[in-house]
Amino acid sequence: MDGAGAELIPEHVARDRVFDFDIYTDPRVNEDVQGTSAEAIRTAPDVFYTTRNGGHWIARSPEAISEIVKDYEYFSVREMQIPRVPNPPFFIPLSLDPPVNLPYRAAMMPAFSPKAIRELEPKARAWAVKIIEDVADKGECDFIRDVSALFPVSVFMELMGIPVERLRECRECAEQFFNAHEGADMEAAGAKIMGLLGELLELRRGEPAADLMTHFLNVEIEGRKLNPDEVMAMSFVLFLGGMDTVTNMIGFSFQHLSGDPKLQARLAAEPTLIPKFVEECLRCFAIINTPRLVVKDCERFGVSFKAG
Repeated sequence: MDGAGAELIPEHVARDRVFDFDIYTDPRVNEDVQGTSAEAIRTAPDVFYTTRNGGHWIARSPEAISEIVKDYEYFSVREMQIPRVPNPPFFIPLSLDPPVNLPYRAAMMPAFSPKAIRELEPKARAWAVKIIEDVADKGECDFIRDVSALFPVSVFMELMGIPVERLRECRECAEQFFNAHEGADMEAAGAKIMGLLGELLELRRGEPAADLMTHFLNVEIEGRKLNPDEVMAMSFVLFLGGMDTVTNMIGFSFQHLSGDPKLQARLAAEPTLIPKFVEECLRCFAIINTPRLVVKDCERFGVSFKAG
């Protein structure tokens, strides 16, 4: 074991399953995040243990990943932070295992139906045009700061009903949360987001609108309305998902496009191919991990997993 120390390996972990890899700051990972991450663990076992970030397992084979994420009896979504933190944030429905999460997912679905997305499309296009026009005449820009970080925030604020003048504030809150790996920093960033969402909740109680917060305040699950804590937890996960993941997805896609002049020319000549380009980018450029917490001792893939 080089770099992390054999004394940090738990007794139940076989030594041939240990591989030194840091999911956050591994020096082998560069701007080609997906490619260099895959290369860095290419010689590791399909399921391996790293002592970094408090110690955790990593599954890298599609078969193992698929089995783990479907088996909520042993591998739960109730905690999704690496390393584990005190008072972990609670997301609805992401922090709930099936079948408890299903009514909440059903409550969200009307806002993301094909009809609802079609209705949102003109506003999304208008924001895209505005953001592009703001940088087009300059001849250059910081793409992440000036384009990909602003576009999803703008669309999310339209969807949620957050006043547009709070755009930069929302973006900064999301960045603080995702850059936090210590419990105290994560709690502080989370508190800012919850404060912003709490203000919106109170506003929409008195001034309903055609937005997602108003929908959450009115929708019923299992014959009852959502309580304020549930509304906040559902809004919180959408806030984070609507900010960072889309920013990263756009960033990775255009980073790839910027390095492929032939592909640029092809899409310019055949704009009907752009939707296929977007779908292919979604497949190629993974943007999140899918952490699970072991909640029962078990043996899988030749590995001994221990609860916690």
